[in-house]
Amino acid sequence: TAPAGPWHTLLAGGSAGAVATTVLFPMDLLRRQMQMVGFGGRPLVYSSVFEAIHHIFETGTKRAPRDGHALLRVPFGLREFFRGLLPELAKVIPATAILFSVQARLMSWRWPFEEDTPRPKSGSRVG
Repeated sequence: TAPAGPWHTLLAGGSAGAVATTVLFPMDLLRRQMQMVGFGGRPLVYSSVFEAIHHIFETGTKRAPRDGHALLRVPFGLREFFRGLLPELAKVIPATAILFSVQARLMSWRWPFEEDTPRPKSGSRVG
């Protein structure tokens, strides 16, 4: 097969970064919230991870319209875990796209002191 072109690796890297960031963003938000507890004289807000999750969810439900159905509050609570995702994606997508593309380009070069043995094809097992 022909090696992937630069646009292919840019797209693959950007997509991988977007998916990974979207999946891990709620846990990263929780980590950041827990790190700030007690920092710089701030009050201790959470006594456990579950209390932090509940607090973030409740913050989101307070943004729901008051005249709406009670079930409408659930999406608002879940949405709170993804608040700030778009700026994070704007940072991560270009970075991972460039990283993938540069890594693929560097791996395609023949480096000095490299043995003349052929490289194993991607996906094949060595040894």
